[in-house]
Amino acid sequence: MVTTSAPEPAELILLVACRLPARPSLLFVTANREEAVPFALDANTPPGPVAIFQVAGQIPDGHMALISPFTRTYLTAPVFAPDGCDAAAITSVAEHLGEWESFTTHPVATAGLYARVLRQLAAIDHLLSLPLTCEKVFTVLASFRDGGALLDAALPLMPTGLLDELGHQLMEDAGTRRRLAMALPGDLWAAKAMPALAAWHFHRGDVVQASKRGGPSAHEAAVGYPLARSTRRVIGPDLDVLGTINPNGRFSSFGQACVLRARRRVRPQRNVALVATARNEGVYLLEWLAYHRLLGFEAFYLYSNDNDDGSDQLLGALADAGVITWIDSKLNTRLGNAQFKAYGHALGFMPDLLDFAWVLAIDLDEFLVLDRARFPVVGDFCDWLSERGAGTVALNWQYIGSAETEQTVGALVTQRNRRVLTAAQVGEGVRLVKSMSRPNKVVQSEAHVPFVDERSGLCSLNALGTAHSWHNPPAGYGHERKFADRIITGPAVVNHYMFKSAAECLWKASRNTGDRPVFEAGKIGVMQEQRAIEFLVQADALGLAEDSRAMDGVPGLQAELQRLRQLPGVADALSAVLASYDARLLKIRDTYRHSSAVKEWGEPGKRFLSMAGINDTA
Repeated sequence: MVTTSAPEPAELILLVACRLPARPSLLFVTANREEAVPFALDANTPPGPVAIFQVAGQIPDGHMALISPFTRTYLTAPVFAPDGCDAAAITSVAEHLGEWESFTTHPVATAGLYARVLRQLAAIDHLLSLPLTCEKVFTVLASFRDGGALLDAALPLMPTGLLDELGHQLMEDAGTRRRLAMALPGDLWAAKAMPALAAWHFHRGDVVQASKRGGPSAHEAAVGYPLARSTRRVIGPDLDVLGTINPNGRFSSFGQACVLRARRRVRPQRNVALVATARNEGVYLLEWLAYHRLLGFEAFYLYSNDNDDGSDQLLGALADAGVITWIDSKLNTRLGNAQFKAYGHALGFMPDLLDFAWVLAIDLDEFLVLDRARFPVVGDFCDWLSERGAGTVALNWQYIGSAETEQTVGALVTQRNRRVLTAAQVGEGVRLVKSMSRPNKVVQSEAHVPFVDERSGLCSLNALGTAHSWHNPPAGYGHERKFADRIITGPAVVNHYMFKSAAECLWKASRNTGDRPVFEAGKIGVMQEQRAIEFLVQADALGLAEDSRAMDGVPGLQAELQRLRQLPGVADALSAVLASYDARLLKIRDTYRHSSAVKEWGEPGKRFLSMAGINDTA
């Protein structure tokens, strides 16, 4: 067998396949080398020096078919080799059994196998022989240098009850946590996530018991001051890997499986929090924050990276005032997706969210809108969902059109933008959803929908409290939960203020979003004319309905904004952000006036530029 997923430089790896005495229905595959060599069959299979396949039964002429326990698809050998290879790579992606899914085994003398391979065989055979216990797992980890790889390979075959038991032991026993971290030194979940979870859980229980006694907790007595959770945090490039992992809920390692099952044991004591990623969004931050505070959200966790609009000062002032928790994500330039990293950290490495029954994940150009007569605050909506057994709720995304006013930035988007766009302006985007979920049940998320771990189910409802249906995808798309079959705008919807005004569209296009690599310092991006034409399509649309629920639904917005501005350092930071916006917009307009590409734009593009304050590109 051959694979091309070897470390650089690319090389062919001689793999050996052995039947396990304890489980003859399995085939154990590893590289016949003294050192561990990681390989992966495809993007759906975690890389490692060990793989296990299930024998799908004999087929004619003594051949056999093999099934990946991760994907439940057949191992196949494509007839065409990848570029630069002398032989075709095997992958585990075939859904049907055919000629290229037929394999034969050839005997190999035991004397021809390296000692490491024989040790691995003995360990995995011992591990998979019944009964499988927590202690047996730790015996394998302690006895073999690559015990973690063996457990990763065997993970799909481990009973869920065992993982739950391990999660319980890890929560309760510091010695068990140390054993896991020592045995899996390169596993971020064992080294960082599990200790943080256990410490948070212990301190939370300590504080609760102390409040019942009317005295200080043991932690408070030891340090001399109340337990406070830091509202300013930094996560480094060592966690960038969270932005590269496919966020589909599949366990990435044995360590992650233990942590995620442990997180499910935590019972929330508060109602609803909000998580957002915010890059260069300082001009809109206070309105977004004030609006959702009045809607009843109890806590705000904001992730940001590489801000250059003054947002860091504003986020810092709000964090110091205890209004938000700001997580500054340091990135290693071009590795992974910053938004996936944020969600992976929030739902796997930050225990705070487990204190809440629900968490909403949205961006700063998105506002949750409720029918306030039915649900005065978001907690009422969440309680209703809980009563219906929801694990997550899919909230339709409602695009709101642009509005040209004398004052744009500084004028509240929820007050000036009310036109509801349709499929005629934004296509199938009208069917997209955003999600509010139970943080002790989901493990990762993409921009629109969360993922539960591979051992669990999740009751997904819509805003009406009925089943979220997503089985009629738009043309060109597969069955994806982020596209709702039905557009529902009440009793809850998420307004998406993608189009604010022409000038703001120009400003947003000049920078990249927070989930992409940063531009060079000071660089101004020039958008394609097609984007200007798309803006005009919605701007010129006639007869659109208006939705004023965001404007009318949070009385006291101006007063709440004033309270936030009066917090120490907030007013000065906001002034700096607005000044940065004005200065950049001047530079953007100058760049467009002198751009040779922009001078080739047609009349529609020039009309857009005029709306954005640029009239002299000729």
